[in-house]
Parts: sequence; C-alpha cells; structure tokens
Amino acid sequence: MLLKKSIAIALFATTSLVSISTVNANTTNDSLLSIANKLLDLDEKKGSKSTSDTVDVIIREMNRKIEHPNAKASRTSKADAELDSAAILLGIASPLRRQHRPRPVQVSQRRPQYNQSQVAKAYQQRHLNKRKRENLQRQRNKNRRLNRQKQLSRLAKTKNQAYRKVNTTSNLPSNSVWHRVKNGFRFRNDQYRPIVQRAIQRMRSNRGGVMRTLNRSTDYLHLVATELQRRGMPTDLVLLPMVESAYVTKARSHAGAAGMWQFIRGTGKRYGLKQTRGYDGRLDVLESTRAAMDYLQKLHRQFHGDWFLALAAYNCGENRVEREVAKNRARGLPTDYWNLSLPRETRNYVPKLLAYREVIRSPRSFGVRLPHTVNAPKLTQVYFNKAVDLKKVAYQAGVQPSIVRRLNPGFRYGVTMPSMTRKILVPRQHAGNIQRAIQRAPTISPVQIARYSRVTRSHRRYKRRGNRVHRVRRGESLSRIATRYGTTVRKLKRLNRIRGSRIKAGRRLRIAAKSRRSKRG
Repeated sequence: MLLKKSIAIALFATTSLVSISTVNANTTNDSLLSIANKLLDLDEKKGSKSTSDTVDVIIREMNRKIEHPNAKASRTSKADAELDSAAILLGIASPLRRQHRPRPVQVSQRRPQYNQSQVAKAYQQRHLNKRKRENLQRQRNKNRRLNRQKQLSRLAKTKNQAYRKVNTTSNLPSNSVWHRVKNGFRFRNDQYRPIVQRAIQRMRSNRGGVMRTLNRSTDYLHLVATELQRRGMPTDLVLLPMVESAYVTKARSHAGAAGMWQFIRGTGKRYGLKQTRGYDGRLDVLESTRAAMDYLQKLHRQFHGDWFLALAAYNCGENRVEREVAKNRARGLPTDYWNLSLPRETRNYVPKLLAYREVIRSPRSFGVRLPHTVNAPKLTQVYFNKAVDLKKVAYQAGVQPSIVRRLNPGFRYGVTMPSMTRKILVPRQHAGNIQRAIQRAPTISPVQIARYSRVTRSHRRYKRRGNRVHRVRRGESLSRIATRYGTTVRKLKRLNRIRGSRIKAGRRLRIAAKSRRSKRG
C-alpha cells in the first residue's frame, strides 16, 4: 500500500515539474491529481493489488482521458508533454507517439500566364500539325490504292490464265447461236472484282428471271449478233439489251427511255429515230438496233477504245463520264471504269453485263439451261410501200395478229406508215404469206388513219384510268351490257354519247371504272 502511494506521489511530482514551464499549469496539475486520487481510492476499495496491476490501471486511465471526446484540453501540445513525461517515469511507451502523424505540406501550384502572341503561336502550331497529319494520311491512302491496283492486276493475270483453261471447251453445239455469241466475246475478264462477284451472286439467286430473259432473247439474238459482226464489234454487246430491258420491246423506264435499247427522246432524234403520234422509232427493233450500234461506235471512239467507259456513257451520258475522267486525271488517279465516281446504277451496269456473260459461259453453275436456238435467223424483214392494217394482214396470212403486233410495236395504231419506215419484222416461215397479204390489202387513207388514232387514244386513255372497253357483239343490247357490268343504260349512254337505244355490232363501249361485271355475265 505504501509503495502504491509513493508511485502516485512520484507521478504527481513529475507532472508538476513539467507543468511549471507551461501556461496552463494549474489546470493540468488538477487533472493529474484527480487521476491519482481516484486510483488510490480504487485501490483501497479493492483491498490487495500488485504493483503491475496499479500501473496498468494508471495507463488505461491516461488513455481514457486522452480518447474521451469531451477532453479537448488533454489533446493540446502541453497535455501531450505531461503525459509523455509520466510515461517515461513509469518506464512505459506513450500512446500519443503512435498516433502522431505529420500533416503533408500542400504546395499551391500557379498556372503560368500566357500572352496573346504565345496563344496564337500555339494555335498555329496545332493547325500545322493537323495539316501534316492529314497530308500524311492522304498519302497513305493513295499508296494503298496504288498497291491495291497492282495486286488486282497481278490477280487478273493469274485469274485470266485459269479462266481460259476452264472455259476453253464448250458444251454448246456448234450450230447454236449461243456458241457463235460465246466465241465472239472480247471484253476484259474482270470477274474477280468484288462488285462483279456480287452481281453474279444476285444472278444465281434470280434463276427464274434469268431464264425468262434468255427465252425472250432467242428471237433477236441472231439479228443483233449479225449486225455486230458486220460492224466488227464484240458480241458481248448482245447482252446489253438484257441489262437494259430484258429484251422487252415495249419497255419504258421512269426516266422516259423506251424500247429494247432504252433510248430517250433526245438521243433517239440525234440518231435518226423518228417519233410521231403514230410511230415511235425507239420501239422499232430494226431502227433502234441500228441507232444503238451507231451510238456505241461513237462512244467507243470518244473514249479511245475503252468499251467499259463507252457502256458507262451509254447509261449515264458521255458528259458525266468525261467530267469524272477529268477529275481523276487532275488528282493523279486511274481513269478506268472501276475508279470513277459514277451513279449507283452506272456502277452496277457493267458488272451486270459481265454476270450475264458468265451465265453464257457456264450456265450449269447458275442452275439454268440455255434454250436451244439454231444459228439461223428466226425473223426476217418484209418491205411495203403503202399504209395497211397489220391486224387484217395477219388474218389474211394465217398468222396470229398478236405476233405481228409484238414484233412491230413501233406502229402505235397498228397501221404501217411508209413516210416513217418501209419495212416490218415478221416470222421467217410466214414472210411469203405476209408479203402477198400486204400486196392484196387495201390502202388506208389519212382520214381512216385519223380514225384509228382516235379510237386507239381513247382506248388507251380509258385503259390507263382503270376503265373497261366492251366490244358490242351481234345480238347484244344496251340493257344486257349494262346488266353484265353492273351499271345502268343511262350511264352507258352518257359515257358513250349515245342518243337512241340502238347500237351496231363491233362498236366499242366505254364502261366506268366503278362498275363491276356481274356474276350472270
């Protein structure tokens, strides 16, 4: 007990000596003295305790005093010094030294101030660096294009060699017109290009459309191939009507082009295709074929023997192709067809023709079979020198009128016009009969031609509006016709300008579009 008291007194004396040099000595001494008295009272109450236990109690009490949230004064520097000295006297480590962490020194960084000249110089330097990067990227792209051209040229050589080896033999009979057309192919083989490969894949997926085009072309293949070889042109151009109109002689486009070769009005007039109300030379197979050959030869000379550029000009106009060639020449780029910036339709124009050429070369790979066509003309020309009705001529010759009208769609009224042309196209086996029927047929006067045109125009107009035209048969009456088409006699009279109730057989009556044919008719 006496030892404990001596330790407490020594602790008190040590803290007192340390606190003499401080300003708040009284406050600190009172706090430490209160701690010592509490410890002695606690020790007396418990009775017997060892010295080590007493020291532990003093240390815990010191830590509690430090860590207590309300004891702010004990966390000052003076209180820390007192506790450190007490811990040294007792021979223990101070808990405050383990918790002390020096604060990092924060150095304020000031941004450098730039004047306007420095800012302008920095902006100019960034702009120059950007220009350098753009020029470098442009040069890299140009090098890539040139390298690509070299690779394609090398690939073309190897592909051409392999291509010739595969296609040297032909399964077509020698007397077939397809064999004749295939032997006259002279275009470059660019099937290795990706755009041509895509066109070939589309052709493979449209087998039905390809077969319809091939069957439709058999009537005109010999005629077109003969004209091409007579002029010394490649027979690859036989495939051009397949691309343009699929060999539909009355085809019309949204741009106003018409016929098998798809001539517009201006180009047709330039190359001698006459166009009147009763005749359209663009729909005439003979005249339009002659004009197309003249135009292609002119384009071939204009573009220095490049058939692909000539075909591109045939599709989008020679002026557009000339401008694109001049642009590439000024930039130092290639001026061939594959490197020009042309419209989308023109870019796919030549690849589609090359895809048709692949169909002719190897039809089995496309799953089609070329229709058997002997290398002999199916159609022939018949000359006339007067205006005759082709429908009546066909009846007298024993030929279906629809065949004669289909082969000669240029005569819009179905009446020949010697002032426009003096030849028509007819099947070869019926040429003699048709020639004799034309000689026996009566000449149609201009007044009758005007009547033909009036009837044809009205028929076409009402057909275009969705109306119907009924031809009166023998024994029919207005009431019976009105009942058949679900209309009234009054409407029929008003629409056809009929005053009485009698009608003649063979007359054409206009039926309103809203009228529907009844089930009894």
